Amino acid sequence: MAFGFHVNLYHSFRGDTNDDNGFGKDIANIRHIIQTLNRANDQGIPVRASWDFDNHFSLEQLLPKYAPDIIPDIRQRVATGRDEVLLMSYNNGLVSAMNRRELTDAVSWSISNRWGSGVKDLFTEYTPVVRPQEMMTTPGNFAIYKALGVEAVALYYSAVPFDAFRVFSKQLTREEAHNPLTYMNDRTGEEILVMPTYNVGDLVENVSLRKWVQDLHRRQERGQIQRDVLLFINFDADSDFWKGIDCNWPVDLLPNTDGLEKLIQKISDLDYVTFTTLKDYLADHGPAGVVKFQQDTADGSFDGYSSWAEKKQTTDDWTRIAMARRFNQVVQALFARFNDPYLVQRLSPLLDAAYLTRLKALSTTHFGMATPFIVPERETAMQRILADLNELEQRINQVLQPYIQTRLKQVSTKDIQDSGLKWVDTLLIVTPDKPKGITGSRFINLPVLEDIPPTHGYYLKGLHTPPVPLIALPRPAGRSRFYITGPAPLPDGLYLLCHGPKPKTKTYKPVSRVTNEGACLTNRIISVEFDHLGNLKEIQT
Repeated sequence: MAFGFHVNLYHSFRGDTNDDNGFGKDIANIRHIIQTLNRANDQGIPVRASWDFDNHFSLEQLLPKYAPDIIPDIRQRVATGRDEVLLMSYNNGLVSAMNRRELTDAVSWSISNRWGSGVKDLFTEYTPVVRPQEMMTTPGNFAIYKALGVEAVALYYSAVPFDAFRVFSKQLTREEAHNPLTYMNDRTGEEILVMPTYNVGDLVENVSLRKWVQDLHRRQERGQIQRDVLLFINFDADSDFWKGIDCNWPVDLLPNTDGLEKLIQKISDLDYVTFTTLKDYLADHGPAGVVKFQQDTADGSFDGYSSWAEKKQTTDDWTRIAMARRFNQVVQALFARFNDPYLVQRLSPLLDAAYLTRLKALSTTHFGMATPFIVPERETAMQRILADLNELEQRINQVLQPYIQTRLKQVSTKDIQDSGLKWVDTLLIVTPDKPKGITGSRFINLPVLEDIPPTHGYYLKGLHTPPVPLIALPRPAGRSRFYITGPAPLPDGLYLLCHGPKPKTKTYKPVSRVTNEGACLTNRIISVEFDHLGNLKEIQT
């Protein structure tokens, strides 16, 4: 039997005050849990606990300021071998929507970081098992986890919608459902241990904790289960469930309403029950089977992600985060092109600050799971974070724009004069988020350009390549949009924008790259396959 307590004091449904309307409820309940565990140990019951925390908001900011006793108390229990600390993510992050760098930092910083809030920094030791915030995963996460030394991931296999992978996998036997499993993804080649995990809803499903463990033991006695089993109940530490629910008769007769202390007492007399931690159980219990699923997981409503994705404001906020990523990619590309150590030195502190701000914005709490609205304090906090991001990017632009203009003015236009074309401007093309395998661009948006005779057109000329004609397309508001002709997409780099007589041949017309292969449409970037009824079957990149 293992009890897990998930700690995050930064909520989407409560504010930022030290009372029941904010994180004060978390602090009171965590203290109650620690006192209950200590009291049981003093009574000779060897109950243990598995803790997981977000680092930035809880371990770094709120607990040291408002409850400085909690971290030392848990540290003491860890030091005596009673408890363990699992990994979550530094920023309470929406890990399934992070890129590789963001997830790598969020997990590695949860272990140790320069602010001293990593679990290794605070508790000396930790168990290399991740309990993801909101049970969020996506294929690709598991390879990054393993690269960082993570050995297993705890995910809900729950009978209630507060679930992770139960509806995506095969139905597990009782033996498999209470033991580590080997997760395998045939597409990505990923492989890692997954520990099926349960919440308080599953206690109701199984009537009571005592009945649940008795049922498992009877199956062992009948030979239906051939090995040890682990029942790992992990739930939010701020839940009143752990303190007990004050109910009137006859509701107070229901099981599971008396809190953690009664749960411990109800099974402490059973000689076949051992209190343990994930670290100790995984040390001598290998996987009981294989589980495969390729879907993204999350413990929200409907498809798992609705609780975070269904609000318009969260879509707007997510768009801003995506734009910040693109901005960073552009700046990094400029660093590589100009190779100017002074520019890098000048902008790196601002870029680092913008990156940290983006990681804060990626907290799941800024998107949900509260729905259809999140608490006003959280909306305000998110807008403040995004305002900080705007300010940092403006400061970066204030340095970059004059620097780029100076460098562009140094580019010679003599070749244009010799070719008979008229120079208009010098451009630096940088394309973030290029799909894999795509080396250049086919479209370009420019500020509204001057009108030229209908017999003339615009060209882009590389510093060492001939001019390439541009075909004008329907104009978006305030922009001129062009298709870039030529045998290949235009790679990033410096170009001279000019105009002159249109070419006499029509080879510059765009050619469709969409091909039809049976029931599959492909454009070399994505392939869309349909079944015999015309329904969408699969999309591949």
